[in-house]
Amino acid sequence: MGDILRGKTAVITGASSGLGKMLALDLARKSMNLVLASRNTGALHEIVSQLENSGSNVLVQPTDVTDCAQCKVLIDRAIGEFGQIDYLILNAGISMWIRFDEIVDIAILQKVMDTNYFGAVNCIFPALPYLRENRGAIVAISSAQAVIGVSHHTGYSASKHALKGFLEALEFEVGDEIN
Repeated sequence: MGDILRGKTAVITGASSGLGKMLALDLARKSMNLVLASRNTGALHEIVSQLENSGSNVLVQPTDVTDCAQCKVLIDRAIGEFGQIDYLILNAGISMWIRFDEIVDIAILQKVMDTNYFGAVNCIFPALPYLRENRGAIVAISSAQAVIGVSHHTGYSASKHALKGFLEALEFEVGDEIN
């Protein structure tokens, strides 16, 4: 499988920690071109230092996925550096651990939706022509809460439901042009 991925380009949002970081480290061992995006620039540079001898080319792009303009810059820089996007890995996200009736400021629901749903849409929109051109893939990191609501996660579950519905509809629209 490593040879199949060698030289391919992956854009990873939320790459500074957790699953995003682990994906970056793993994909680097397959000699992929990586574009690492996160709001935490310091953590991204720490990952790059861990990848120095990996055989991967790595580009760090500070990105807040809730900002459309920053997502466009992310995609433009990926194309400018590597000329292609084969995988758009949508990993940026935030959780929510509170009962709905205990929320003090309902703005938290907007923040969760802006990050988990609109953050993905903001990245997909400028990447779509490049993914089409390469018959690339969109990989959305999600959870079971995309299909079933869970107590204390009303906003999180709603954001993952929205993302799942969006991606299902997009799949119908693009057919087999994008995986």
